[in-house]
Parts: sequence; structure tokens; C-alpha cells
Amino acid sequence: MAAPKPQLEARDAVYSPDMSFHATGMSRMRPRTYFILFISLMLGACVHAPAQPSSAQNSVKETSTMTTSASPDAVGQDTSPLHPKLTPEQGLTRLLELIRNSRDLSEFTPERMNQALRVEVVFSNGDYGFGEQVTPQWAHNFVMHKELQRFEFSFDPMTPGTSPEVTDICQLDFDKFSDELVAMGFAREPYYDSAPPAPFGEERLPHGRLMYYSFNRMKDGLSEMTIHAYLQGEANDPPEKVRHDCIKMIHVF
Repeated sequence: MAAPKPQLEARDAVYSPDMSFHATGMSRMRPRTYFILFISLMLGACVHAPAQPSSAQNSVKETSTMTTSASPDAVGQDTSPLHPKLTPEQGLTRLLELIRNSRDLSEFTPERMNQALRVEVVFSNGDYGFGEQVTPQWAHNFVMHKELQRFEFSFDPMTPGTSPEVTDICQLDFDKFSDELVAMGFAREPYYDSAPPAPFGEERLPHGRLMYYSFNRMKDGLSEMTIHAYLQGEANDPPEKVRHDCIKMIHVF
């Protein structure tokens, strides 16, 4: 008999503050699940805490604060040593392995994700994936959204609404990631926002800001797999770090 699927409980997940908390069956508004698994003893008090009849937004906030110390101001600032199962570089390298060995998105099964990432995925409301904190300021998440038919990898700040520097999660930067995809047969194309109106008497720019890079792999005239890569500069200064493109999020269709 097959082993039962590991289920994601409410205390085992962190959710973006602007998303519904759906692990407990509350209203669902296209949630972006953060599969961050907490094995710290800090969860002891949270596990035994009685349920409160609060709103979805309050539930999200309360669950998020249980990831570190009791003080909300300390979220993401815990200085205890981190021992992630996957470093940021390992996570992206193993994602490339999953892409390389998959014909299309239908092969991003729990079993193949387990094999490629070499971690155990968890399940929630039909979605499945893995996530953990990897630096004091960042977590990474690998989530297959079955309803949306989309796989999502993302680096997410431990303190919602902040934009820390990404030096610690940029060992495998966009150029390296892009070169690997091109070597697999993907064609790369940038997508830009619309150009803003030109000032009077001046020529309008050809395009606006970069939105993402699209990678498409074709076979027999049909698209096998499409990947969107969303970038972030390493830091706000110096200029060479501003221009250094790091990966913030990857979508696979």
C-alpha cells in the first residue's frame, strides 16, 4: 500500500499578507502558498495554541509571526544559525535539473520534484511543493499550482513588504541560469512594459521597463515548455551591483 501523502497543516506554512489563508479552509483568492517548513522548537507554543475565531487577515499575520521570535519587529532578524536543506544556489541548480529532465509541465509531479530537489514535498489543497528559510532575510519556495497549471519558484523576504539586498541569494545569477536554459534548447526573449508618453517635442522611447524574460522550447512546431524569469538587481549601489541581474521568481508553464 502506498504511503500517505504528507499534509501541510496551518502551522507549517507562511502566506503572503495579501493572500487568503486557505490551509484551514478559509476563503481562497488565488493563494500563493509559501511552503516554509518550521522544525524549530519555537513552534512549540504555536502548536498548542487554541484556535481563535479571527479574520483571514489576522490569521495570516499571526501565523507569520510564529516563524521567529515573539516580537513582530524581529521577524526575519533571527541571528541563530541556519541549516537549510538547500542553499539558494542548490535550489536553482536542482530546479534546472528538473527542467532539463522534464518534457513539459505535466512531468512536474510530486515524485519527480522529490527526485530532482532531493527533499520531500508537502501537499495543501491540491498544490504541492517545498520551502524553507535560507538566509536571515530570505526564503525560497517551490510550488506546483495544480489549479493554475503553473509551477512557481520564488525568493521571498522573511519580512513582508521589504526588499533586502539579494547578494546572499545570487550565487547562481540570471546570466548563468539563462545560459543553462539556452543550452537546453530554449529561445530567450525579453518582454517590456509599454513606453511612457514622450515629452513634447521628443521621440517616444521604444519600450518601457523590462518586465521579464521569456524562454520557450519548441518541438515539431509546438511549444513544449515556457519559462518566465523575473529579475532584481543585486543591490541599490554601487552601479555594478545595480546592473547585476539576480533571479527573484521563475514561472514554468
